[in-house]
Amino acid sequence: MTLPGWIRHRRLSLKVVVAILLVSSLVTLLVTSIQLYAEYRRDLHALDQTLTDARGSFAGPLGASLWALDEDQLRLQLQGLQSLPHVELAELSGDAELSVGATDDYPHTRQMHIPVRYRTADGVQHDLGTVEVTASLAGVHARLWERLLTILGTQAAKTFVVSLLLLALIYYLVIRHLQHLARFARALRLDHLEDSVELPRGSGGPLRPDELDELASSLNYATARMAEDVDARRHAERRHRLLSGALQQSPAGVMILDDQSRLEYANPRFEAFSGCTLSEHMGQPVFGDHGWLEERLSVADGQPAPWEVARHDGEWRGEIRFRRADGQYRWAHAAFSTISAGEGLQYVAVFEDLTQLRTVEERLDYQTHFDPLTGLPNRQLMQQLLSAVIGPQGENPGAVALLDINNFKAINESLGPDGGDQVLRAMADHLRSLADPGWQTGRFGNDEFMLVIPGAWSTDALIDRVSRLLEQLHEIRFVNDQPFVVALTAGVATCPGAGRQVPELLRAADAALARTKSDPMTPVRMADHRQQSDTRRRLTLDADLHRALSESELLLHYQPIVNLDDDGVAGVEALIRWDHPTRGLIPPDEFIGLAEDNGLILPMGEWVLRASLDTLATLRRNQNHATLGMAVNISPRQLGDAAFADMVSRALREHGIPPSALTLEITERVFMEDVARAWQTLQQLQETGVRIAIDDFGKGYSSLSYLQRLQADILKVDRGFVHDLSVNAGNRELVRTIVAIARGFGLKTVAEGVETAADLDVLRELGCECAQGYFLFRPTPLARLQDSLRQRMGHAL
Repeated sequence: MTLPGWIRHRRLSLKVVVAILLVSSLVTLLVTSIQLYAEYRRDLHALDQTLTDARGSFAGPLGASLWALDEDQLRLQLQGLQSLPHVELAELSGDAELSVGATDDYPHTRQMHIPVRYRTADGVQHDLGTVEVTASLAGVHARLWERLLTILGTQAAKTFVVSLLLLALIYYLVIRHLQHLARFARALRLDHLEDSVELPRGSGGPLRPDELDELASSLNYATARMAEDVDARRHAERRHRLLSGALQQSPAGVMILDDQSRLEYANPRFEAFSGCTLSEHMGQPVFGDHGWLEERLSVADGQPAPWEVARHDGEWRGEIRFRRADGQYRWAHAAFSTISAGEGLQYVAVFEDLTQLRTVEERLDYQTHFDPLTGLPNRQLMQQLLSAVIGPQGENPGAVALLDINNFKAINESLGPDGGDQVLRAMADHLRSLADPGWQTGRFGNDEFMLVIPGAWSTDALIDRVSRLLEQLHEIRFVNDQPFVVALTAGVATCPGAGRQVPELLRAADAALARTKSDPMTPVRMADHRQQSDTRRRLTLDADLHRALSESELLLHYQPIVNLDDDGVAGVEALIRWDHPTRGLIPPDEFIGLAEDNGLILPMGEWVLRASLDTLATLRRNQNHATLGMAVNISPRQLGDAAFADMVSRALREHGIPPSALTLEITERVFMEDVARAWQTLQQLQETGVRIAIDDFGKGYSSLSYLQRLQADILKVDRGFVHDLSVNAGNRELVRTIVAIARGFGLKTVAEGVETAADLDVLRELGCECAQGYFLFRPTPLARLQDSLRQRMGHAL
């Protein structure tokens, strides 16, 4: 590299070095000047001190020598003065004239006068003359220049060496890294912004990171920010292209207006929606007094103009009707919004065509609220109409009637579906024409129609009017030349008598209609409030029963069964109870039937069985109760479950209970339902060793053939025959017969409902083997049962 090139690539270094040299030189010159001036002042002070000392030393001898006129001594003393440093001339003037030495032409001198006096013996002082001493400053100045040259020479050499060292050090520590950063900056490209700069030096150190690290980090940060900005700009440009393309392809019409409502942009969809050639209107006002679109656009009555609202509030949304250039009307959802783009405000208007949707909605609304077969309002619309008549809180009087075509299934089967539809259409037309003005007529279901009757009616008047309407509809009709009779029944509910809400009224009318169907002689019935109350109570109890099973509100009480031979306890019967959170203990008679209807009897029965076996396992751990048995009631629904027998066997194994310790009590109702499934389940249970007891014997039809086929183990006498057994001869003979039948079939007998000692004595007399009842033991929880069993224990049942 040439010297100019070397200098060009190190200009900053040279500048820094020159600046350092200039500053250091100035400082050196200043320090040197101060130092030389101090030394010069010190030399002058030394010279002055020498002359001052000479005056003190030579003044006396000179006065004595001059008083004695001893010339040789005077010369000798003047020579002593002249021999002092820098002194060139010592000259005596006064009573005698004498000089020693000579001066050169150097202009800078120092002079001192020494007065010559002599004091005589009488004390008189005599002034004899003056000695003038002249000292040249040439030596002082020469020494000063010598020192100056020496300092300047050494400083120049030192500065040169230091400059080279500084230049190399600055280049190594700073300049080369700056050049590296400069090369990186010159090589930056927008398509390679992912590169980063790293300085060619090691990492770490006591003074790291330093300014160069910060500069490199800042450059990398700037590069990263540039990359982010470039990516953001590319993304923005791409987004702009996408938005522009989306705006062009948007299914919604879009306009952009300036603050004077002049058209600046409109996409093709708006042009197709409006039917206008927008190139002719570009730059012209769209709204206002001279707006070309103002007269074509209309909103619902009472609403302000969209443009004025958008200018005042910044936004307007709503549904508009638009008249196209060809005169057709279109519906759209419009949105006017304010946007800020640079200087001033602009407005964007978006139009979403709702014409087809509105047509579909009208069609759907008709299909939603009207029956497609008859054209009458359907159930949903009729409920809304009923709600409008009686009011939201049932504050207005009114009535609802449900009409049902009798034997419509037979009519539909005989005439076919098309014939049945013809009958329904004909009935709808007649019902619409015969109903009183103000009445609403609709189709409630398959063959049911509904009447909404406004106003207050007495029960008799309403029944009479609906009855006359049914008589008018009762006639012989012909479909496909086939005659048939159409007759209707009706259930009526009034507001507020049957309820104040639509669901209540409909439930009441439906219940009244159901009672009417069971008694065809009365074609119209009013809602029965007591039956409604029972129905609501049953529905509430049904919901509570679902919760009771999941929240462990069910519990078991146990009633011991006593062996009448020795009064010992032969076993216990598990009796389910429901601890309702508000009603307290509910007996099984109130909820078992409900559980059978809603299907909860299966999980409830499994819970009873497992809980009873768990109790039995606890009791049998006591050696005194090792042969104790457990009786559990089961329902026909359980016997109809194909998995019931396997569940019982599995529960016995899990609790370690022998099957013979379990007695399942069934009622005669089992044989009136799914007989085949019940026989199969009972046979599986008996094969495992589980004992079967027939509960409430004598209460039903008591078929002896079932006793013979079933081969049960125990026969339980119904409590109705045991009550007042001691005074009721008829009951006594019935029980005697039942005991005899049981013995004939090899069954043991258990009498239920024993409440007196006299009844118990009669049972012993009649040969009944076991008994249970309040006189012996009341049903109790497990803790009390254990206390009772400690008192007496008999043989296993």
